Amino acid sequence: MLFQKRIKDKFNYYSGLFQSDKSYFLIALFFAIFPIIFSSFIIIFFQNWLNTLDHNILGLLIVALLASITMAFGLTPTTFVAILCGYYFGFFGLIGLLIAYPIAAYIGLKFGQWLNTIISGSTFFHHPHLNLLANKIGPEQFKLIFFMRLSPALPFAASNFALSKVPITIWIYLTASFAGMLPRTIVFFIAGLHGDELMNAFKNPENITQQQVLMALLFIVSIAGLIYTMRRITKN
Repeated sequence: MLFQKRIKDKFNYYSGLFQSDKSYFLIALFFAIFPIIFSSFIIIFFQNWLNTLDHNILGLLIVALLASITMAFGLTPTTFVAILCGYYFGFFGLIGLLIAYPIAAYIGLKFGQWLNTIISGSTFFHHPHLNLLANKIGPEQFKLIFFMRLSPALPFAASNFALSKVPITIWIYLTASFAGMLPRTIVFFIAGLHGDELMNAFKNPENITQQQVLMALLFIVSIAGLIYTMRRITKN
């Protein structure tokens, strides 16, 4: 009976969290799913344009600019862009990624804050417990953002929006985002670099055993890091 009461209390607590900030959680879920769908649309309808694009510095800058915008607004996942740059531009494409990611991270955060203001009227959580937790992140913000970006399981746009209600220092946000994104970006960039066909590269980005091992390691390290960081935050 006591166990059932605890389960019910937990359910009511988390249900209350969701109900108080329903729009926040639903939009974060949307940004986790939509980039995958839209990127499939791009590769089907814009592959010919990509094939005719000059694969030089100008072409790379065009792709980097477009990618920074599509990633920021949750239209394309970062893995998609990494594979695309590796496939079309070779090692040179890594420069475009290093340019696009910080821009996309900054715009994505500001877009999330604007979206929160428009939808919920505030950049703060409505539930007091969520707001308290967000305000306790400060000393651990670099580690939290780093491990969020490191994880292959957390979509870029969704994490941008998730962080948009958290009080963070912008230079820490950009530095931690860049450092966390780099390992998994390189893994998918290499997948595109060695893809025989673009479609196969997107369907099987981890078709090399070493890449599978690296992605598994990134996942394990990121989850362990997030658990460790969240425990430190909740104890503060």
